[in-house]
Amino acid sequence: MMPGQIISYEIGADFFYRQRDRAREALGTDFDYPTFHRLVLEEGSVPLWRIEDKIDAWIAGAD
Repeated sequence: MMPGQIISYEIGADFFYRQRDRAREALGTDFDYPTFHRLVLEEGSVPLWRIEDKIDAWIAGAD
């Protein structure tokens, strides 16, 4: 077991929870879990900033 691996999973999970909560708060009733999951998973392994950009675009397009 590598202690650093556990920390990286925690950091990643925290990032996704924050993005989900931010989108849910911004979109209100327009928030959709399947859409959120599709945005997060559709490009595969990408940097976290890229996922944040996609969530930002989703929020901006919903206004």
